[in-house]
Amino acid sequence: MVATIQAASIWNIGIKTAAAQNMVALGFIEKQLGATISWAEWFIAAAPYAVMMSFILYVVCMKMLPPETMEVAGGDETVRREREALGPMKPSEKKLMVISLGLLFLWVTEKTLHPLDTTTSTVIAVTLMLLPGIGIMNWKEAQARISWGTLILFGVGISMGSALLSTKAAAWLANQLMTAFGLASMGGFMVFAILAPSSSSCISALPVPRPLPLR
Repeated sequence: MVATIQAASIWNIGIKTAAAQNMVALGFIEKQLGATISWAEWFIAAAPYAVMMSFILYVVCMKMLPPETMEVAGGDETVRREREALGPMKPSEKKLMVISLGLLFLWVTEKTLHPLDTTTSTVIAVTLMLLPGIGIMNWKEAQARISWGTLILFGVGISMGSALLSTKAAAWLANQLMTAFGLASMGGFMVFAILAPSSSSCISALPVPRPLPLR
């Protein structure tokens, strides 16, 4: 379970749409620098780092947290029995798979095959899931299971970040932190390697919304 959480934190960095803080950071980049970063550009730049850190995580976990047994008795039979109990895919599950694959295609091909950005394509996918007749979920089901506390937390964080940028307090604070922690003398890769995992771990500690039932 420790490895699972840390792997999720690592790939929050490697994939643009894996974490909300990535989208917030992109919004600030677009506002301040007028530059946009596509899903593929982010993946090409960040995925090698995530792959390297995943390998290091595996080595560290196998060294410090070795498995107590290499095979669970009756594990294969239990998995087979559970899969049979699930039965064939429901129509709603097939629809969800199609929408998910379509969304992934739109993410990967943004700025190359179409003009839609990541946010727009995601909103389209979520809208399709909520449309009457699609049968994946309705607003009543979604409303009861959305982690509103997490949304409020992000909303407050974005608002505070915007205030810091507009008042130029962010630049002052960044300079103070860079000096206090000795980051000014480090290269960009080292600064990224130190700061990114800590921010991802904070986000990973947030409450996880309950899964939505498929009708």
